[in-house]
Amino acid sequence: MLEAARRELEHERAVSAIAEYAFSRRSFSEMIEFTLGQLGNLRGSLHSAVVADGATSGETWNNDDTRLLRAAVRVLALALEGWFESRAREAAEIEKEAALGSFHDVAQYMPVGFQVFEEKSGGGLVLSLENDAGRRLSRRPGHGPDVRVGSAFHDVWPTMDRNIAARLQAVLGTGIPTKYEMVEMDGEFITRAVDFTVFAMPGRRLGVIFEDITDDKRAEQELIRKQERLSYISARDSLTGLYNRTYFDDALVRLGDPSNFPVSVMMIDVDMLKMVNDILGHDQGDALLRRVGAVLSGVFRANDIVARIGGDEFAVLLPKAGPDATLQVERRVRDAFRAASEDPSVPALSVSVGVATAVDEDEDLACVMRRADNAMYSEKTSRAQKVRAAMLASMNRAAGHLDGCARPRAAGHGEDTLP
Repeated sequence: MLEAARRELEHERAVSAIAEYAFSRRSFSEMIEFTLGQLGNLRGSLHSAVVADGATSGETWNNDDTRLLRAAVRVLALALEGWFESRAREAAEIEKEAALGSFHDVAQYMPVGFQVFEEKSGGGLVLSLENDAGRRLSRRPGHGPDVRVGSAFHDVWPTMDRNIAARLQAVLGTGIPTKYEMVEMDGEFITRAVDFTVFAMPGRRLGVIFEDITDDKRAEQELIRKQERLSYISARDSLTGLYNRTYFDDALVRLGDPSNFPVSVMMIDVDMLKMVNDILGHDQGDALLRRVGAVLSGVFRANDIVARIGGDEFAVLLPKAGPDATLQVERRVRDAFRAASEDPSVPALSVSVGVATAVDEDEDLACVMRRADNAMYSEKTSRAQKVRAAMLASMNRAAGHLDGCARPRAAGHGEDTLP
């Protein structure tokens, strides 16, 4: 029994020695030589044990010996597999490092910025490689600490929004490249714009390629402003700043959608504009129209369409406004014009107003507009003489406040003259 126990212990020691040596990453030839030696020692130990048990020296191994030997061979096979895998990993890392170095050498000549960030063991990214263009494009005096290799990502790009920076860094986990434009503003002026392309690299590294697109973004911004200005001009009356007839007609079609009903239309006509032009001149007539536009701009809602559709004609579209609501708006309009006529230094603002409402989409808005127009002209006609007398009195008061260029015209130069 004692000899059997000793023999089993020898087997275990031999197997352990093979495993320990195999995983010590020695050379392949050394490992094979050592393993064969251990197996030889094991065979000698087994032979001695057999002789001690009284068997002849030529007796072969028993089943236990064979099983232990097979176990030793399996350990050797596993050791060899691990050794080859470790050598393959080392070769791959060396190849990756060489490729990265070559990539960096090429990147030095790139006109765009290139940076590589490595993931720290405790989390976060630090700058590990950078080309000359990247160093030049990413540095901004007065923004963050002095940046060098080893600096954290947020120190290299201190003005980048932290949420955006986190999204870019998440590329390490997803492996999906992403793009981002960083635009820095001073009021409405673009101070700097940078285009980023971020991608994962071998060895838990983040590659960043970026270029300055400030000039492109400024040109784009200027183009947008010009387009907005052209769009504004095409839709606006140049004298009053209100919408013009073209925009109003388009809006009349758009508001035919059932969701906008009830829709009301208000027609407004400036009284005695021709008389103002004839007596005080067109400059004063234009000034009066601008005052009318200013009054209307302050009365209606933001979604109401207020337009000058003719020389002295204005029209307003009021979506989702029934008869009662429109009546209240009409009162506000009349009150606003009365208040604007209290200044004696300028001609009074007198207007005629007509309103009509389309309760549902079955009513044609063009017909509703004609009804409002008829109501406006009915009011204008019914009080024409009274309004004419009031306007003459108003212009007479204002005449003393006009400069020499805006004095009333002499008799015979117009249909009406001041006494």
